Order: sequence, then structure tokens, then C-alpha cells
Amino acid sequence: MAGVSFTVAQEGVVFGPGVSTGTDIPVCFEELEEGAYLVAQEVPRGLVMTTAQSATVEVNAGSTVTLEFGSWFRSETGEEIADLTPTVTGGDSSSSGGSSGNDGGSILAIVGLGAILLAILMLGVLIFILVRQSRDSAT
Repeated sequence: MAGVSFTVAQEGVVFGPGVSTGTDIPVCFEELEEGAYLVAQEVPRGLVMTTAQSATVEVNAGSTVTLEFGSWFRSETGEEIADLTPTVTGGDSSSSGGSSGNDGGSILAIVGLGAILLAILMLGVLIFILVRQSRDSAT
């Protein structure tokens, strides 16, 4: 649909707006740094959003993320339209595989868990070294 405005934001920095032309040509935001971004749509008068107004996506180096929002013309009767989650797909330029918008959170959880386990292991090694040194100095 023509006239839909999109913005991409990260930590208070807003990129855009990008405005749809009503053709199959997507609105693109290129050369973004890695990280989580909030993508939001604003529809012109007469259109009704059929998806949520915004979605968070995770951008990785060398990858392309596709986010599809939906809208349609307001009906004559003004009936309510269900609020659905935007479709997020992603992958690097050589892959057409999809991923859900929640993959960034899953990866972040795994990395966090790994960091905690590494910290526990390092603490154990430190305690072992201190105990060994105190035993060596006592003898």
C-alpha cells in the first residue's frame, strides 16, 4: 500500500522514515550495525493496520531481515480488524530460510547462560588456586 511510513530505531536513534510506494519494491534500511532494532509503521488516513504497529528485530552482520506489516482500506461499516503479529524472516544474503522475531531473544538467552557458566567455572578455578596456595604456604 502506498504512503505507509516506516521508521527503524535503536537506543533513541531513529533511521527513516522510509515510505512505501505501493509497488512490490520494499522499503529498505541498509548498512545498519548489529543489534536489536524497533521497526514501526504509520499508516495514512483511510488505512487500518492488520498487524501490530511495531516489532523488534535482531540484525546480524551480513544478514538481511525482512519484516512484513499489513494494512487495508477501512471498510464502509468501520468493522474492527484483529491485531496480529508482523511476519519477520531473516538470514544472510545466500539463505532464504526464515526465522521468527524471537530468535534474537533465544540467542541472547543462550549467550547469557554461557557467560554465567563461564563465570562460575572461573570462580571455581580461582578458589582452587587460592586454596592450593594457602596449603602450600602452611607446609
